[in-house]
Amino acid sequence: MKGVVKKLKKKNKIVVFVLICLVGLFGILLIQSLTSSDGEDKTKVPTQEENQKTPLVTLQKIVKQDFTDVVDGITGKIDVPRAKLAFEIGGTVSDLPHDKGDKVQTGEILALLDPSELILKEKYKKNAVDGALIELEKAMRSLDESREKMGTGYLTQSKVLDFELEVSLRKNKLEAAHLELDSAVESSKKAKLHAPFDGVVLERKIEKGESISAGKEAFVLLNLNDFYADLEINERKLSKIKSGQSIELKTNVFSEIITGVIHSVVPAVQGKANVLAARAKLNKPGFDLLPGMFVIGKVIVQIQKNVVVIPLKALSKEGDKVFVFVFNESAKTVLKREIVPGYATRDEMVIQDKLSEGEKIVVDTNLPLKDGMAVRSEE
Repeated sequence: MKGVVKKLKKKNKIVVFVLICLVGLFGILLIQSLTSSDGEDKTKVPTQEENQKTPLVTLQKIVKQDFTDVVDGITGKIDVPRAKLAFEIGGTVSDLPHDKGDKVQTGEILALLDPSELILKEKYKKNAVDGALIELEKAMRSLDESREKMGTGYLTQSKVLDFELEVSLRKNKLEAAHLELDSAVESSKKAKLHAPFDGVVLERKIEKGESISAGKEAFVLLNLNDFYADLEINERKLSKIKSGQSIELKTNVFSEIITGVIHSVVPAVQGKANVLAARAKLNKPGFDLLPGMFVIGKVIVQIQKNVVVIPLKALSKEGDKVFVFVFNESAKTVLKREIVPGYATRDEMVIQDKLSEGEKIVVDTNLPLKDGMAVRSEE
């Protein structure tokens, strides 16, 4: 009997222990339940699933900067204007002070014609003027005498008119003689061929002692005051190239940059390579440029100072409206904001309004964004 009682007591202790454990476990569960109903635990770490539902965005801070858009890879060749020079009169070449390759300055004599015949002609015309002047003086004296005689009744009015006509005729002959003398003097001046500008003799096509006719080409002169570049531009860049744009070029020979502007654009795509031809007027460099030199450089399409520039990938469109997502630092959310777009390149755009320096915008996201959406950020 005593053994049975001992067994019952031992069994009751086990039951009590189990009950105590169950009560403790129930208490723990109750506390957790109450905690979750009162509010979320502040120290709780988001789960991987929760993070996957919150967009991860890349931010960029708005900083004003200078913006430049260029068209690179422009190639071409230097062209120096040239002039074909000739005598306006014929004659025999008597002197050639300059030859091929010589540098000359404006007004320098390039060649002379034998002036002997021209000098004789000029003297002859001068004598003709002197003779016409003498004849006029004689006619005027005769007219004065005829008027005196008419006053005393020795001559009639009609006779006096004849003397007046003679004076008019002599005046006309004197004027014609002066014109012929002026022409002879001009012809003597034309016996000298002058350089019309600073340049280099590219070709000399006459020889000393040669008898030439008026208009025969004598020299080809390169103009060292004006420099051009004939350029080739890929047709894909056609829309950006306009007259008046600045250009920067370099040669294979000189390291200095040559500046200038687009002078004209041929409104047609040419050749098998589908290139656009343009001509640039260059500023005179501090070194000698030669025709045919190869050049490479860029056209400066657009320059804007102290502006807001953002990447195109930051933009979104709804119809005709363009907007960006601006990051709210305190709320860790993004706000959709319409902006005023400006000049754009393939990668960037100048923003004319609605964005301020120091703000942060979303430039990339792993999930679609909505106005007011919470996000995780990285810069």
